[in-house]
Amino acid sequence: MKVLLIDINARVINHWAKGLGNLLKSGEVSIHNGSLESFEPNGLLKSIVSPGNSFGFLGGGFDLAIQEYFGGSLFERYVRYKLMHSYVPVTNCTVIPLNQFSRDQFQYLLHIPTVVTPVVPDYDRRDPVHSGYRIVFDVTWNALHFPPSETEQLVLPGLCTGYAGVPIPIACKAMCFAIRLFYLKSILSQDLINTMIMCFMGYQYEPFISEDCLMECQKVGIDWDTMHRFNPHEDPLDSILPSGY
Repeated sequence: MKVLLIDINARVINHWAKGLGNLLKSGEVSIHNGSLESFEPNGLLKSIVSPGNSFGFLGGGFDLAIQEYFGGSLFERYVRYKLMHSYVPVTNCTVIPLNQFSRDQFQYLLHIPTVVTPVVPDYDRRDPVHSGYRIVFDVTWNALHFPPSETEQLVLPGLCTGYAGVPIPIACKAMCFAIRLFYLKSILSQDLINTMIMCFMGYQYEPFISEDCLMECQKVGIDWDTMHRFNPHEDPLDSILPSGY
């Protein structure tokens, strides 16, 4: 599955471009600086992420763009009907077939709330790791793992940079880390990936880290001490990822 990152904010685009390593060169990930309407169909079957609120309203930001793209208020009512008009916790993913609203090879909507309602920003600058990096990573991780198997391309906007209040550098860094880890699943063990996630989020817990994991770090060129003390707010992603990835 390929990933298309889309946003109208040039700062978001620039941070993605700096943080994605070699994935842009490989073609696994592409970036579109523009609106959803300006995106030209490419023949790939797609799932698109709706990163809005816990109640399925599509009234602002990228959700409003999705609503207008797929059918206006009628589409919003369809989404809320599929969610059974109920509360969906932040970061939970609901896969919604687009059915009669499908267009331009878009087949599924992935509803993944980033806020309960757009009233109070959840980001706390005193705790950027847990209120910023973690929530953006979790939303991105779920987005990458929940698309139906026929999805050939996942369309993903900048996450949590609007009503959630997460600063753009933090949001983009967390997204880039999740995406880069996703594409490393073919060369790294799940055990090491889990450990890297623990370290990124500040949840290093020795009983969950095996000796095999430490040996694998040496094999792929990751310095264990650097990873173990990693701080996403200060350290570059390349310092805890295999060289060249």
